[in-house]
Amino acid sequence: MISENSEDCEDPLISLIDDRFAYGKAEHERYVRDGFHVFDHFLSDDGLAECRTGIDRMVEQRHPEIAPDAIIATHLVERWVWQLATQPKILDMIERQIGPNITFWSSHLIAKPPHTGRPVPWHQDGVEWTNVNGNFGASVWIAFDDVDEASGTMAVIPGGHARGELPRIRNQEDHDVFKWDMDPGELFPNLDEVKVYYNLKAGQAAIHDVMMPHESGPNASDQWRRAMVFRYIAPDGELGGSTYYDYRTNEPLPRAFFLVRGGDVNGLGLPRHPFDE
Repeated sequence: MISENSEDCEDPLISLIDDRFAYGKAEHERYVRDGFHVFDHFLSDDGLAECRTGIDRMVEQRHPEIAPDAIIATHLVERWVWQLATQPKILDMIERQIGPNITFWSSHLIAKPPHTGRPVPWHQDGVEWTNVNGNFGASVWIAFDDVDEASGTMAVIPGGHARGELPRIRNQEDHDVFKWDMDPGELFPNLDEVKVYYNLKAGQAAIHDVMMPHESGPNASDQWRRAMVFRYIAPDGELGGSTYYDYRTNEPLPRAFFLVRGGDVNGLGLPRHPFDE
């Protein structure tokens, strides 16, 4: 496991998560019904400041071939990302959704500089992952800056997750996001009326179901739009491999599934930590 050049974001005296963050029965019922939920309070003020410091360093140190909106598997090289993703309050939320056995498998820093960034067309994450399947927890989308439509925040369709896998058509354009595209106008004729943008303040977060149709635009604002996504799945599903790339060196990093709570029910020998201790 990787240990070099990783730095702690979390001071032992700092709580990364806001004391007011809560995910109880009411929040869970709204998430199940709507396919997403927005938290007014997620990161503490100190936690936001510490994590912004880590993100600034990551963006500055990234390899020139790694785009700032494609910094993936950061938890494999950054202790502070690992510490945030495995906070007990976050794992408590995921446990309510999928049960006591939890693996953490993906982190993605999506940093869009001012007046740039790629638009990401409508898609469903759970459809794009061809060899990871099973009992997914919510994707946790954390805002490190104030985000809105102008800065390229995410848009979701309330209840859209309940329709299951939606039809796609072969993409004829030469873009590098997806090979297959959804036609949201055909699937949701009143799309502009029903879609909801994540209008979040820095330190807020939202969660969405892996089958939630969503999109995001480029950043047309004067400020950075920095967000990070964490993903979890129960360990009894299909845990397929893939290759990511170290944002600092562009060297390959194999995908790993870390058992962060509960038991390794299929006896796969799942590791519990990415770093040498």
